[in-house]
Amino acid sequence: MTPSPTTNPTAEAIFGANPWQTDAGGSMNGVTYNYSKYYFATLTAAKQVADMLGGTVVEEYSLGGGPPTQNKPNELVLLPGGQKVNAGLIMQVWTHGYPENYIDQVVSQIVGFTWSYKAPPSPPLIPLQPADGLMMAAIGDVAMQADGTVWKRVS
Repeated sequence: MTPSPTTNPTAEAIFGANPWQTDAGGSMNGVTYNYSKYYFATLTAAKQVADMLGGTVVEEYSLGGGPPTQNKPNELVLLPGGQKVNAGLIMQVWTHGYPENYIDQVVSQIVGFTWSYKAPPSPPLIPLQPADGLMMAAIGDVAMQADGTVWKRVS
């Protein structure tokens, strides 16, 4: 049996095209290296995670300042109960294609309280109004004539 295609949102669909910093790294004993991007959310994405979890963003250099060192802070979410979680690791849960109910369970275990993802509401549809004169529409959009005929602009 072929599995049905997933409709689960990806991390990028929820948090934006580039939700992780890709230039986080550090050094130790004169050797420089890169860290996994999944530990380094962007500040914008971390704020979204904080909003989802009811917390606030705090920046920390989680390695404690040396050796090894890190060149970017970790974006952590301070939860209402005082626990801190790494926003990048929370977002990483969405990279595996897991069903939404499983993602809810994983995030709930990480944060220590029952949590479930709620997709933002879709923007309301704007009803078409008939045009008495010149009709204009962007490519791919529609316009309505005064007699109710609807046209879709293709080029």
